[in-house]
Amino acid sequence: MWILLVTLILKLIRSKNVAGKGIKKFAAVDEKKEFVQISVCDNGIGFSQEHADNIFKTFTRLNSRDKYEGTGLGLAVCKKIAERHNGYIYATAKENEGACFNVLFPV
Repeated sequence: MWILLVTLILKLIRSKNVAGKGIKKFAAVDEKKEFVQISVCDNGIGFSQEHADNIFKTFTRLNSRDKYEGTGLGLAVCKKIAERHNGYIYATAKENEGACFNVLFPV
């Protein structure tokens, strides 16, 4: 599970955050106390919300290697880790405003 968190944080660090705003992270338990949610958010390049499901597919890249480094494996690995722990992961974002990656694990 640590690999999942480190991968998400490194992804956000590389996403060209606006100076002074940085990465935000938090953990919470839902009202029914069924899930723990860990969220990591940034104010980097973001992406169009229509791509939110596709970014978790193996070798999927939304930007060219010239714009953003990576192999397209990181989020696919995060999804597998979440699923192996009976959890799930989803993302919300706006282009040029940043993204939030949310992981939910059963309590």
